Amino acid sequence: MAGAPGTEGAALAHRAGMLWRIATFNIRHGRGLDGRVDLKGIRRVLERASPHWAGLQEVDGGRRRSGGVHQARWLGMALGRAWFFHPTLHRGGAYGLCWLGPPVPPAGSGVVAVEAQPLPSRGEPGPACGCGCPASVPRTNRPGWG
Repeated sequence: MAGAPGTEGAALAHRAGMLWRIATFNIRHGRGLDGRVDLKGIRRVLERASPHWAGLQEVDGGRRRSGGVHQARWLGMALGRAWFFHPTLHRGGAYGLCWLGPPVPPAGSGVVAVEAQPLPSRGEPGPACGCGCPASVPRTNRPGWG
């Protein structure tokens, strides 16, 4: 397969089914550009992007400003995906990072590791949050922290 220098390995991995789409998305506690909390809109964006893994930042877990909804749980259930929420702040509810994994697999074959490690930061805590399933351990953190 001809292509740019260094793409041969990617082409082989793609043919072998080894490449994963990984997305990162700052959902701003569900608030869209119109200023309204709209988790259905975020769900539509994630459905269109169809990543294998999505790392979400600024996710609310039961805060009043977002209607008391646990956003990681709601999105995971709405998309039929495994989900993990790591709170970084507790002020009137939780706020933090979320991983949405591959569609919920049969029992015993899904998420096998969840890890959160603190990163140096000024002000708001900045963890790196990793979530793995067999043969993968993607990580996310909020860009610009530190």
